[in-house]
Order: sequence, then structure tokens, then C-alpha cells
Amino acid sequence: MDIKEFYNNKEVGRLIQFAYDLHSADFKCFPHLPEYEFYEGSRLYYGKEYRDGGLYGNIDFDNHSSVDALITLVVMSELDNTNNNPKKAMLLQTETGDYKPCFYELHQNKKDDLLKSNPAFYEMTDEEKINSFIDCLVFLGFQRDDIIKVINKEMTAQEAYQRVAPEPYKNRQWICYYRKIYEFDGNVATGGDYGCIHVDNFPFPFVEQPILDCSKVKTSYIYFDRNVRKVKLINVNSNPESINYTDIREAIIDEEIDASKVIITGTKFGEQKIINLEQSRNSYDVTDIALAMTGDEDFPKNRIRILSTATTPNSIVEGLSNGSSGIGLFRDELIIQNNSEMLDCLSSVKDIIYYVIDYIIEKNPIWNKLFDDIYHNSTKMYSLVEDKNIIFRLINLSFLDSRYRRVYFILSAKSLLCNEAKAIIKAAKKYNKTAKILVPYVQSASEFKAVKYTILEIAQEEEYDDIEFGAMIETKEAVVEVDDIAKEADFIVIGTNDLTESVMNKKRNLQDSDFSILADEVKTTISKIVHRVKKTKNIPINICGEHANYVENLEFLLSLNIDTITIHPNLVRGYTDLLNEYYEFFDQDFQEQKDMLLNQKEKTI
Repeated sequence: MDIKEFYNNKEVGRLIQFAYDLHSADFKCFPHLPEYEFYEGSRLYYGKEYRDGGLYGNIDFDNHSSVDALITLVVMSELDNTNNNPKKAMLLQTETGDYKPCFYELHQNKKDDLLKSNPAFYEMTDEEKINSFIDCLVFLGFQRDDIIKVINKEMTAQEAYQRVAPEPYKNRQWICYYRKIYEFDGNVATGGDYGCIHVDNFPFPFVEQPILDCSKVKTSYIYFDRNVRKVKLINVNSNPESINYTDIREAIIDEEIDASKVIITGTKFGEQKIINLEQSRNSYDVTDIALAMTGDEDFPKNRIRILSTATTPNSIVEGLSNGSSGIGLFRDELIIQNNSEMLDCLSSVKDIIYYVIDYIIEKNPIWNKLFDDIYHNSTKMYSLVEDKNIIFRLINLSFLDSRYRRVYFILSAKSLLCNEAKAIIKAAKKYNKTAKILVPYVQSASEFKAVKYTILEIAQEEEYDDIEFGAMIETKEAVVEVDDIAKEADFIVIGTNDLTESVMNKKRNLQDSDFSILADEVKTTISKIVHRVKKTKNIPINICGEHANYVENLEFLLSLNIDTITIHPNLVRGYTDLLNEYYEFFDQDFQEQKDMLLNQKEKTI
């Protein structure tokens, strides 16, 4: 076998991790090794003072399968107070009692590199190196045949471990991550300090849901980020510092969090339940607990209104004539898509567009026409909607490449952004309309604020301040920060197409039912967005995307505390009739219940 292929076999590397539990009969982690210290990210140094100087062993965990590292590990595991000769200790003892040279030379000076590689290691063939690795693992307790099966990818490291581990320890394993060791019993963490760790980056070596037992591991200052592995915390109330200065918006916590038992200073909550908040053992920021379930989750629902999409003046007229309450989405990039010169210009430089877009817009006369086209389009739109309004979505060039839909592209194309914003604002000013500007593909509050304040500078130049800013929530990253985004926004739009792509990890395909009928996972995500926005700031929420056009999703949308749904113009009348029937029935039912309660009260009196 090629040594490179051998090193890249992750299961082979994991054998070293499982070797921790196989070293001794009493299952203590290398009992002959004293204190350990991690540093440099991938190297572990063990140290012990002897009469004639310091003795150090180096274990390289970069790929967890270094032959020389494992051999040194075995040597160090055999040390005890009677074996105090450093030179002898750095030799590998075989079953016959002979010694072979290890692949490190000891350096007595701790200020220098602790160990140097011995040239003897590099003189070995690939087969000799692999055989040495196998010998070491056999020494540590694995069965030789099982090791070979792992090398040949016929068995997993865990299966090889479980065949030789005592029954009480079959599910136990150790994970080396940066400078620390973590202990697991199956998928439950029972040892380790998770402070300052981003759990999305942690290498959990199992497919089951990771569970952190707060009664046994340190969990303060943990970062759950998007929590793609659905990491769960248990026994939270048994540890006062279990969620201290922790962002648990995406953490899975089933139990009620008792504020009288845990420190919630600096803790950012999601939809977790808090009890005994009035008995909190410490101070807390009200904005951080705003999303938590504290008993006041009933929001007054507005009657949902129907908006229509628009691509042309005719589509505006069609939507409004069918009863639309306004235009929920107009895309300015259609101007570019319909202009062959602009399209050719962008296509020719799309691979380096981040570096040259501003230069192109400023120097190429084609782009001078863009402001005029957007202004002309905007004024035409405003002239048609009469007393209603339009939401203009900022240019999104994802038709060139999916990378260009991100907000940082909008910011890098600042000339394009300023031209577009100026045209919309001037048109709104002419017709005395509110300039409703929607920022697409927002992923963080900082991105949204950067676009918002850039446009406000343009508005100040135009002496017009009747502007509303919307954020389009279309990714899992945005869901995490949607409460912070809402603080800066005047309205929120949930784009179900891209949100489905992000949540389901799929490319958009209209033949796929998930892009017509909302999947349960997407429904859960939408509910979370609505809850977080309304708890943070009572601003309008609009649902748009292909899913809004399917009546099969209407029952779910009506269950949400949203304000508007944006659909195709030709569907407006049918949806409006359905909503009128729904609300008429709802109003009658409510009135009947009210009358019945009044009658019961009168009888009681």
C-alpha cells in the first residue's frame, strides 16, 4: 500500500484515538504518562522529569496516523519511575526484549525543538512503516487481523475497538481537538471543556446527534453558530455556568431553563423556555432573552393581504385589476438581462467581477444608461399603482453566477448600488411615494446595515427621507441572526425558493416537489423566522417565492403571524376569494363563540 493512501485513511487515524482506552487493563488513559500539554494545533507533547534531564515524546495528531508518532506514543506509555534512562526509553521494546531505535532523537534543551527526527525512519520502506504501525496497535491491544481490515477499509476503527474493549467501555472514545482531549460515551460527551468552541467545526466522530452533558463537561462560552449537527445540551440546570455567555439561539435544549439556577448573563436565547426569570441569580440583558419562551408568546394576528409580483407594466395592471394590495416584488436586474450590451459586458469579466465592477460601471458608457432605465422604469411603475406601493429588490446578478447574489457583491459593486438607489429614490420623490427597497440574500446584520447606510447617504443627497428598508431572509445563516437583522429593518421578506435550497441542501429544480410544496423542515424554519422577528420588532413579514403560488401551502401560511403573501398576478383574484371566505368563516366562528360565552354568563347571573 502507498504510504500516502495509508496516511489519508481517516479510520486508520481513529485507531490511535481509540488506543487511549486500550492501553491498560484498568482502562485509565496512559497511567504512566504524567501531565500532558497541547499546543501548535496538531502536536501533543508529553513530559516527565527524570534524574538526568527532561524526557519528552512527540505525538503528531495532524492526520492521526503518523507511524513515528504512534511508535513514540507506545514508548512513552511504557515509561515508569524505574525506567529512567532517556536514551533507553526512546527505544521500542519488542516481545523478545530487544530494542529497536525509535524515530526521534532526544534534545535535552527545552528551549529548542524537543525532538529531532532520526534518519533511520526515512530509510524504512512504506511496508516497514505500516508494519511498525500495526505492531504498535497490537501492543496497545487491538487484534492484528482487525487492524488490517481497517487499513483495507473492510472494518471501521470503532468496530475494531469494540471487539477488544471490555463491555462497560465499548461506547467510550476520546477525541483530540486542538489543545484538549474530549471523552465520549457513545454520542454523549462526558468530559472536556467546550468553552470558546464553535460546535459546527468540532469533529464529532459519529453520525448520531451529539449530546453534551452539562453536569460533566464545561459549556460556558460555547458557540452554536448554525448548529448543523443539532447538538443538544442536557442537565443544563445542574451547572450554573452551563450557558453563561453562550449563544444558544440554535442549541437544542428540551428542558426548561431555570433562571434561579443558571447564569444567563450574556446568553443569547432562541426559542428555549425560561422559568423563574424573576428569581434570576444574576443580571441579564432583556434584548438577549427576547426570543425565549417566557409565557407571553401570543401575538395579535393581522389579516393577511395579497401582493403580486411584477416584471412589466402589464403585469402590474393585471395584479392590481385582480385585487392585489400592491406590488410585493420587482426585480431591477431584468433591465440588465434584457440589454445585450450590458449582459455581454458583465459576462466577459464575470470571473473577476469583484475587482473590476466599479471600474466598468464608471468607465463604460453602457452603464450610464442603467440609471436612466431604472429611473424610467420606476416612474412608470409608480404612475400605475396609484394609491398602492411597490417593493423594489436590489439588483441580483445570480443569473451570471450564484456567487453574485450575495450581499458582499452588492457592496463591492458600489457604483451599481448607488445608481440604482438614486433612481428609485428620485422616482419615489417625484410621485411622493415611500421608497421601499429590499436587500436580497442577507446573511448578517452587519451586511444589511452596510447596504442600508450606503443608500441613506444617497437619500440625504436627494433630500428625501421617506424610505423603508427590507431584508430578504433566504439562508440558514440569516435565520440565526434574523432578530438582529430585524432591529435594523422596516420589513422582512422570506424568500422560500433560496431558503428551501439552503435548508434542504438542494439545487433548485421545479420538478422537485420540495420547490412547490413546503417541506416540514422548511416550515419549521419559516415558523422560527416569524417568531424571532415578531418577538424582536413588530414589523411586517412578507412571504414570496414559488411556494406562495401553491394553494396547498396556504393553510400553513395562514397559521403564521405574517402580513402579506406575494404571488403571480393571475392568481391574485382566486387567492383573494379564498382569503375572504376564510376570514368570513373565522369572523362568524369567533362571533358565535363570543355570543355563546355571553349567554352562559347571563344564565350564571
